[in-house]
Amino acid sequence: KAKELGMNDTNFMNASGLPHPNHYSSAYDLAILSRHLIQDFPDHYEIYSHKSFTWNGITQKNRNTLLWTDPSVDGIKTGHTRSAGYNLASSAIRNGFRVIVVVLGTNSEKERAQLSTELLNYAFMNFEHKKLYDADQVILQSPIHEGESNSVNLVSDKNIYITYPRGQYDN
Repeated sequence: KAKELGMNDTNFMNASGLPHPNHYSSAYDLAILSRHLIQDFPDHYEIYSHKSFTWNGITQKNRNTLLWTDPSVDGIKTGHTRSAGYNLASSAIRNGFRVIVVVLGTNSEKERAQLSTELLNYAFMNFEHKKLYDADQVILQSPIHEGESNSVNLVSDKNIYITYPRGQYDN
């Protein structure tokens, strides 16, 4: 499944994420997985924004401390093992622009939260996001030679967005 999603630097050996000699992933691949979670399972993803969960009289606090310090953060997942260190895949939306950040191998919960916050703030301060085309909008008409018609409309089945350095849209 990882390969199907385009996660080319990932090999999962178990569902728990616990260490195994052939179990590995990259920050980029975990961002791909995060994006698929958000896009493909929005009802499930909503759970990741909960600060705590109580079941059978036991309350479990979400370990993603960014949920308390940044109201734009809505998930995603923390992790820690001795061999991998402290890790955090986080996501936030500001002004309709979603950013996903993955931090791996830090030395503490505080460090993973601090680095994640810095990366989120950097992305929101230095990049913009704009819709270029609506789904089913004609983007280009391409000529056809010796076909049943003289041209074909090029369209996308999804909205098309671009992310670019702040202030550089005209370039």
